[in-house]
Amino acid sequence: MTITIVGGTYREYCVEPAIDRLLGSGLRAAGLLASLGDDVAYVTAIEESSAPEFDAVCASLAVSANAAPRTGSVAFAYETPIHRTTAHGRPVAEPLHVQGGTVLAFGMVETTWALTADTVVIDPQHSTVKDLLKVVEAQRITLILNEHEARAAAERSDVEHAALELLGLGVDAVVVKRGALGGLVAHSDTIATFGAIPTSAVHPLGSGDAFSAGYIHAWTGGATPLAAAQFGSQVAAAHSLTGTPQISQSVLDSLGQPLPYPRRVAPRIYLAGPFFNAAQRHLIRTIRAALIHLGAEVFSPLDEVGPGGDEVAEKDLRGLQSCHSVLAVLDGADPGTLFEVGWATHAQIPVTGFAEHPTEHTWTMARGTGTTVGDDLSSALYNSVWSAIAASAIS
Repeated sequence: MTITIVGGTYREYCVEPAIDRLLGSGLRAAGLLASLGDDVAYVTAIEESSAPEFDAVCASLAVSANAAPRTGSVAFAYETPIHRTTAHGRPVAEPLHVQGGTVLAFGMVETTWALTADTVVIDPQHSTVKDLLKVVEAQRITLILNEHEARAAAERSDVEHAALELLGLGVDAVVVKRGALGGLVAHSDTIATFGAIPTSAVHPLGSGDAFSAGYIHAWTGGATPLAAAQFGSQVAAAHSLTGTPQISQSVLDSLGQPLPYPRRVAPRIYLAGPFFNAAQRHLIRTIRAALIHLGAEVFSPLDEVGPGGDEVAEKDLRGLQSCHSVLAVLDGADPGTLFEVGWATHAQIPVTGFAEHPTEHTWTMARGTGTTVGDDLSSALYNSVWSAIAASAIS
């Protein structure tokens, strides 16, 4: 059976790690499905100046494409994968009309689409869910959203209530992705959950697109919505591990078991690091916001206690003792941060360290006593959350 993908082809820029590629949600998902062995038909829009590069990327991914013209380019730029994206370009293209047995549809920047199919999976991106459903005729439909999109679409703060509210729009299933926590599936008026699959390296850009590709691959093959979501999580983990729009069976086979979904206890992370100047405070607050966005609770001495003298030590340690894991910003070898790393290690609280030069001798004692030290901020963030989930499950 052919899976038709309709979605955007956009340029992606990132400063650190350095990324400059023509991909986007639709093309990424098409490449992943082709690598999973599906026959793929890709429907998109592209400007004339990027057509040769687009053709070359499609050929490298073994993707057959039908691209309508658009008036200009679209690009999404990131400082790092944890920063908010900045969109560049607002071209337009004629509306797309798609017919197929099975369709995976992503919301698009430059145009709209209308679908007629047997099976449809909709990943709305930033499009309005109710408007998208008005132009879909299908026997069965799954909506896939991240938790922030789900809350906004349903106008509900509780993510489970939001999923059930969206299920009431007449779709067969609603899947809500919760990043490092895993996610949940609303189907037949019930909620089921699935945990995330941890990976040592995390390339988060496009992992949601990979999830949607894995879901439709499994759902089309007869899996239940929950089983399809679990396979989507595997594909997202494999994509996150490699950062490429193609995955092999060997990579899927190498993945570990999913963590338990933290339904009752939120992972709580102690954010250790110096905050003596504006640059350090900015980094700490950027990391804190990213951890909260991933679903963690955060104890940050900068925000929970603040600067001070000797009197802050006991307050900081009480906060540390209440946490499931530690994320330590190690650059600068701040004595207070290193003390907290040692204290946590002695208390058997797992520690993830972030440093520009993770292999240097300065971190020997930390590495040698179990701290994972790396120079990729996205990987450090996700692994600190996963360590907290694992620790909270046995505490």
